[in-house]
Amino acid sequence: MPGQSSQQGLREHRKVFELLRDRIQTGEWGPGTKLPGRIKIARDLGVGVSTVERAMAPLVAQGLLVVDDRSGTYVASGLAPDPLAKHSALGPAARFGDAPRVPVGLVVAGGLRNRRIETVILSIETRLAAENVMLVRPNQLVSIDPGLSAGQLASTLARFGCEALVVISLYEDAGFVRDFLEDAKGMHSPVVFVTAYDVQGPVSVTHYSRFDAGYAAASHLFSQGWTRLGFVGHSRVGWARERLEGASRAVETLSGGGALDVRFALDADIDIDLEDPSMAQCIEWGRRATRQLLDANPTLDGLIAANDCAALGAIRAVTELGLQPGIDIGIIGFDDDDIASIEGITTLRSPLDELGEEAARLVLRRMAGDGRASAVRLQAKLVVRLSSCKPAALKFGAARRT
Repeated sequence: MPGQSSQQGLREHRKVFELLRDRIQTGEWGPGTKLPGRIKIARDLGVGVSTVERAMAPLVAQGLLVVDDRSGTYVASGLAPDPLAKHSALGPAARFGDAPRVPVGLVVAGGLRNRRIETVILSIETRLAAENVMLVRPNQLVSIDPGLSAGQLASTLARFGCEALVVISLYEDAGFVRDFLEDAKGMHSPVVFVTAYDVQGPVSVTHYSRFDAGYAAASHLFSQGWTRLGFVGHSRVGWARERLEGASRAVETLSGGGALDVRFALDADIDIDLEDPSMAQCIEWGRRATRQLLDANPTLDGLIAANDCAALGAIRAVTELGLQPGIDIGIIGFDDDDIASIEGITTLRSPLDELGEEAARLVLRRMAGDGRASAVRLQAKLVVRLSSCKPAALKFGAARRT
C-alpha cells in the first residue's frame, strides 16, 4: 500500500541515520576515515541511494561527516569514540565538537507523526545542527504523561534548560493555538510556532495558509478554462474546510458571484479516520464522492480535491465515466505527495522544508537576543501536470497520433 510505503521510507531513513551515526560514535569509523561510496552503502544495507543521502545530510550538518566533492565523504577529524553513545538521551550533538551544544526543545501538537511533520522536523534539525544547536524532544529527557497539553510539554522542556522552543501544529484548529498560548504564558524561553495559522501573540511564527492554497487551486483551473467547479472534501476536517473556503472565495470572485459545487459525501460503508486516513481509504472515498458529485451535477468541468489521494480517487471516478482528465475535465489536488507525480496530478505543494528552515532561522535570531516576535508567511507552490493542463494535454495527444 502506498501509505505504508511512505512510512517505511521514514523508518528506513531513520534506521540508516542511526546506523551510520553509531559507526562514528563507537569508533568503527575513526576520525579521517573515508566512507564507502553511497551506492555501496545502499547496496550493503538494502536501501536506495536517496535514503543514504538523506540519512547523511544531518550528519554532515552536525559536523560528524565532511564532504569533499572531489574525493568523497570522511569522518571529521578530532572526534573521539564514545562507548556510551547509544545510551545517552541527548545523542551525539551533546558530545562531539569543541563547543557545547545548545538545546532547543521540540513539541509536536497532538503527538502526531507523519511524513509531512517529519520533513519539517528534519529541516529544522539540519539547520540548527549547522549552528551547533541540537533539537530535543520531551521524551528524550523525562517520561511524559500523554495527557499533558502542548503548553505543559513546552514548560517541561524549559525546566530542562532548553533555551528556546519550537512547536509544530499543522493539523490542530485555531482553538488549540489559543489554548497553547494561554498555557505557555509563564514561559520565559522564546517560542517559535510552525502552523497553518497566523498566530497573534508573543511568539514568532512560520506558517502557510491553506485558504490561500485553495484560492490558488481554483484560480489555476479558471486560468485553464475550467470554470464549473466542484470540491471533493469533508466539512468536519479542518484542513479540508480551509482549502474549501479559499476555493469558494476564488470561484465567487472569478465568476462574478458564482458558487462552488461541493460534495462532502462519506459513504457509511467506508471506515475512515477523518484526521489521518490511510491512502487506500482516501482514494476510495474520493472516487465515490466524485461519482456522487458528478451524478448530481454532470455539467461540472473541474474538480478540486482536498488532497492528492482524493484527487486520484476523482481521476478513477471520471475515467469510469469515460472522461479523460485534463481533456474533458480538470482535476487538482494538494500536498504533492509521491502519488501526484506518478499519476500526473496537478497539485499545490506545501512548503514543508521552507517551514522548517524559517522556523530554525527565527529560533536562532531569538536566541541571539532579538526579542521581537515576527511572522513569516509562506505560500504553497503550484505544480502543473496533465490532470488540469488542457492545452498541454491536447498537444501531447496530437503529437502521439502523428
